[in-house]
Amino acid sequence: MPKKKKNTLFPQAKRRNRKNDKAAFKTIAYPIEKSVDLVRQVKPRMSKTFYRDMTLYSFLAATGARTSEALQIRMPDIDSDEFRIFLRDPFARNTPGLTEDEYGLLKWKGRETELTFMTEPFASIFWENLEKYLNLEYNFSVGHDFLFQNSDGRPLFTSDRSSRNKTFKKYAQKAGLLDITNISLHSLRHMYGTYTLNYMPVPAQSAPGLPMTYVKILMGHASISSTMKYAKHDTDIIEAYIQHANQHVTKRGENSFMSIREEFHIRQLEALRGEIKRIKGAEND
Repeated sequence: MPKKKKNTLFPQAKRRNRKNDKAAFKTIAYPIEKSVDLVRQVKPRMSKTFYRDMTLYSFLAATGARTSEALQIRMPDIDSDEFRIFLRDPFARNTPGLTEDEYGLLKWKGRETELTFMTEPFASIFWENLEKYLNLEYNFSVGHDFLFQNSDGRPLFTSDRSSRNKTFKKYAQKAGLLDITNISLHSLRHMYGTYTLNYMPVPAQSAPGLPMTYVKILMGHASISSTMKYAKHDTDIIEAYIQHANQHVTKRGENSFMSIREEFHIRQLEALRGEIKRIKGAEND
């Protein structure tokens, strides 16, 4: 006689892989509202790499570049006359001054365009910090032309990633970020993607944010699915609109509902008149 099947309320539960119950570490976007504070800090008195770090952070925030791409910027990639920075494949050109071990640490995932598109205010902050970094901290006699250097003059991309993130978290905490658990340098790339896709002011467009296909190019993504993760939930955008409306009503008082309704009908009437004018103009052509 076959065994009677046990009734369970949640039959799916017994099939769940318990090993996956623990949440994996996930880098989150750096909070947009606290990002300027990060790169507008006062230089610690004893720091010898402060302007280097602020130059790197403001560049990542301004361009959304991958950390590996930013760390591999070389002096010829900087066009200070036109205020442009290029991200170029390190394996497509000679890299003088590197040891064999250093060369083995180079990385490249590929990009749609070499030119970076820098957003304000981080673009201006980057150029300010870059000038100070080159004048006060950069060592020009090290045999290589990589922009970002370790304290000993060797390229910064050869340093330990955990050490770079530890320094970043220290500055983030100093800038007022309370929870630094899931942030890293990569958080600035996530912030750039979130900002350009959802919040960036766009001319002649009612809703903010660039088209996803444009953000894909900015981020250097091979697939649009990689860009989609930066799209905010509809409720997040709705909340922003509601807050704006609430501020408008609060400012104008409780009786503003009647004037808001009147303004709506006036706009509708103006749009209707414009449409009638357009139709009459087309008929006369």
